[in-house]
Amino acid sequence: MGILSAFLFPPPPSTFVNVMTVVSSTAMGMAGISEINGKHLQYSKFWNANSSPKAPSEETKLSSKYGMLLAYTPAFLAGAASFWFFPSDNERILVLKAALTLHFFKRIFEVLFIHKYSSKMVFDTAIKISFSYCLSTVIMIYTQHLSQGLPEPPIDLKNIGIALFLIGIIGNFYHHFLLSKTRKPGETGNSIPCASAPAPPFIWLEGAMPQGNEQRRRPPPPPLPPPSSGPSPMPTFLFSPFSSPFLLALSSLTMLSILVLATSEFLGRHLQYSKFWSPKTSSNKIHLPSRSAMLLCYVPAFAVASISLFLLLLPRYNNSSTRIFLINSLLLIHFFKRIFEVVFVHKYSNKMGLSDAIRVSITYVLLTASTIYSQMVSQNLEEPQIDLRAAGLAMYWIGITGNLYHHVLLAKLRKEGDREYRIPRGGMFEVIVCPHYLFEMVEFLGLAFVSQTLFPMVFAFGSALFLVGRSYATRNWYVSKFEDFPRHVKAILPFVF
Repeated sequence: MGILSAFLFPPPPSTFVNVMTVVSSTAMGMAGISEINGKHLQYSKFWNANSSPKAPSEETKLSSKYGMLLAYTPAFLAGAASFWFFPSDNERILVLKAALTLHFFKRIFEVLFIHKYSSKMVFDTAIKISFSYCLSTVIMIYTQHLSQGLPEPPIDLKNIGIALFLIGIIGNFYHHFLLSKTRKPGETGNSIPCASAPAPPFIWLEGAMPQGNEQRRRPPPPPLPPPSSGPSPMPTFLFSPFSSPFLLALSSLTMLSILVLATSEFLGRHLQYSKFWSPKTSSNKIHLPSRSAMLLCYVPAFAVASISLFLLLLPRYNNSSTRIFLINSLLLIHFFKRIFEVVFVHKYSNKMGLSDAIRVSITYVLLTASTIYSQMVSQNLEEPQIDLRAAGLAMYWIGITGNLYHHVLLAKLRKEGDREYRIPRGGMFEVIVCPHYLFEMVEFLGLAFVSQTLFPMVFAFGSALFLVGRSYATRNWYVSKFEDFPRHVKAILPFVF
């Protein structure tokens, strides 16, 4: 224990956690030995490896896609819910929760958009895997939660662990992507994976082995079984995300960047604007009045949307899809409304660092240009089977209206020139601190539903994480500044968080 105590926390004061650590280690060891001995968990190419020849139909089977969703979704929900059930400012527990949630989000993403399945999965196997992942996620987070008050290990492995996690998740995703390329949709055969192109087929000819080879000649492969008549594939709700490698890479980079920003907000390292701007903490040497800085944030994105819509109205683009015009128009309205609020609604009292304003401006320009471009790339692709445009439009208008309404309520708290902050009242401010952020999340999700392409979906999810972090920090700020702040008022989700 002397060596282990140099880089591990002492065991937490929980009999349950300590017992589950021993049980989990034993169970995983036995599962590994079973795989070596040929007793496999029944999924992927081994889905019928252990079936009894007498009664194979007695086992309940799922299509592999449904089975894998059942395996990963509960663990993802447990990781996401942990931000509400175990709120903490501790950097280590925040990183662990973010890593686990991102891990299972990536797995669900692969199930829906990457993997091509040809076999089934035994229901009992899906339940075992699901239970194992969910239990492991909960216990890891709970163990870290219990370890918060314990002395830190002398050797800090956190940064090395983050680097290893990123290398592992990116490498795992890359090789899953390579595996998916070895099979076309509808194919049921297995091929040898290859880094650049599918492996050439085997030549099963009598006498094909070179003379003198010690290996025995392999018999011809058995004929492929007919395609199964199981449940039909899940209906699609996104355009194919592989039409543009650039957008696929940009979506991944955007997700990681916003995850870092969201984690920073939870840890108290805020973007320097609004109530979190301070000349003492700001690293910016140049500061702008908030009104000018916000115009710098929004005007370039508004200009991009305006130019794009103008070009789409030219005769040469008459064949563009209605979805492109819709997306372009919604983005234009969004940034017009933001500029309108900056000029006529908001009352500012602080400043904003120039570098932060430029960073936000670039983010919005990138969002606007990439969303429009992803829609243009997708217009010749097959439409998703589930059309989310109507739901998306409803969410967009609910979001933009609710956001504007609560911005007006905030503005009424102050008279012109007043620099004092007050506890917001009215509307949903009675139950949450940041209803304007909640409605902005709804608006961005509605925009993503109208688009039904990968990039705006990723941006909507990532911006939601950032706004949750910002709301969490905002509530803590109000609690620290106002002794009479009502404790029942949550950060962004009424009665929950």
